[in-house]
Parts: sequence; C-alpha cells; structure tokens
Amino acid sequence: MKILRVFVLLLAVPAARAQVPGMFPWWEGPLRSDIGLSEEQNKQINATLREMRSRMIQLRSAVELAEGDLKEEMDAPLVDVKKTGEAIEKVVAARGDLMRAVAQMSLRLRLVLTPEQWLELQKRKPKPGDSGFQRGNRARPPAGMRGIPPPEKDW
Repeated sequence: MKILRVFVLLLAVPAARAQVPGMFPWWEGPLRSDIGLSEEQNKQINATLREMRSRMIQLRSAVELAEGDLKEEMDAPLVDVKKTGEAIEKVVAARGDLMRAVAQMSLRLRLVLTPEQWLELQKRKPKPGDSGFQRGNRARPPAGMRGIPPPEKDW
C-alpha cells in the first residue's frame, strides 16, 4: 500500500516535473522581442538554448524511461516491492536531474536580462486561466526547443 500511495502522489503532483518558480518560456513568441533585447542578448540566449538542447532531450528521455519502468512495475499482476521501490527512486532521481538542468538553464537566461527586462517579464507572465498558461500541457514543447520538456506550471 505504501508504494501505491507514493505512486499516486507522483502522479498527482505534475508540478514536481521541471519547473523553476517565477520562470516561464518567455524566450518563445512575441514577448521575447517586446522586452527590448539587444542583438548581443539575443545571441547569448540563442547560444544557451542551443547548448542545453541535447542535454534536455537526454534528461527528458531519462524521466520518461524511468516513469515507464515504474508503470510496468505497478501494472504487474504481483508487485515486487523491492523492484518497484527502486523504480520509484529512479523516477525521483531523473526528475531531480531534469529540474536541476532546467533551473541552471533558467539562471543562465535570467542573467542575460537587465533588471528592467526581468521586471517586465514578471509583469507579463501568464497566470492560471490565461490562454497562454500551459500548466500540465505536455503535448508540444515550445517552438525552437523541440525535445525540451514544456513547462507544466508557471515557469
């Protein structure tokens, strides 16, 4: 029963996936051009996104693989507590690695911005209920970032 509760908790908290408080994919769409980025800032942002892309793809794949392994263990006719516990730990570790990488990327992108640009982004951040808010939307990553996990909360 304890493993089942942990599994339900993992499913019930989609925000446990990659997210950074206060961040959202501002580098996509018109908002990026609306905050007055310089040519140099655009180059730095593009370089960061290019550099992180393959790592994000690998990490998201690791999360999906670990989640698939956990699902298989949970769906087994007879649950092996030890194997299922190990699968849970792999999911937690994979999600942690992904969140760490997203946070590091977010920090690098944040450091490119001036304080004024950052404040403007915070003012324009989508809120729950807005059409631009993507909570729980894992169907399609932002354009230009294919393979990087889409935001699931307001990051």
